[in-house]
This record gives sequence, structure tokens and C-alpha cells, in this order.
Amino acid sequence: MEDKYKEFIKNVELLSIYLSELNCKRSNDNTKFQKGININFNYSFEVEEIKEKGFNSKAIFKIIGTTENVNVLEIYAEFRALYGLKAALEIDKELIEKFVKVNLPLNIWPYARELISSMTIRMGLPPLILNTYKIV
Repeated sequence: MEDKYKEFIKNVELLSIYLSELNCKRSNDNTKFQKGININFNYSFEVEEIKEKGFNSKAIFKIIGTTENVNVLEIYAEFRALYGLKAALEIDKELIEKFVKVNLPLNIWPYARELISSMTIRMGLPPLILNTYKIV
């Protein structure tokens, strides 16, 4: 399996990354932000479509900021990453799913970090900077 995955990695090519959906909300009550915000951050990565010569994947990022049990900040972002295969390989769903769990986050994470930091600044808040993504 490991040799098949290495061969698969050699033949995968990132074709495109783009933001497909973005929704942001911020409370107008500035006093809520003076007490500090508790941040709940979730993300997910998934295979969206497998094609003959590649596959499409999706990454979802959700941030909810609360204070006094009230949501004062929400950011929802969806990114799409499109991958092609350089060589004619047999499409193996298990290899693609492994790739999406391991490699997709490494490709998408910098885009999400920049977006979330920029959006919080544009919302009049200090930049929220995501930690570096680490594979454990």
C-alpha cells in the first residue's frame, strides 16, 4: 500500500484552489468584544468527486466566537481543490481519500489562514491567526 501511495503522490498535480463560499457575521455590540471571545474552530476535508483523470476535494472551515453564551463572530469558508493525475493510473478511492486527509490540508491551510486573518481585520477585530497545520 505504501509503495502504491508513493507512486500516486508522484503523479498528483494541483490544478486549482479557489474559495467557493464565504459567510461572515459580526455583532454590532462592541461592548461584547471587550470581555474577550471564546473561539470554537472546526474544519473538515473531503473528496467531492472522482473523475477519470483526477479528483475534486473540499475543505470547510467554521469559526464561532462567543462571549456570555452569545455568538458575536461567525466565519464559514469553503475551498475547493482540483487535482489531476499526470500518468494514467488506476483510480483507487482509498488512495485518494488518504491523500485528501494528509495532503489536502497542507495545500489549503495557507489559504484558510490568510482568509481568516484578513476577514477578522476587516470585521474590525484583531487578526485571528490559525496555528500551523501539523500532521501527527
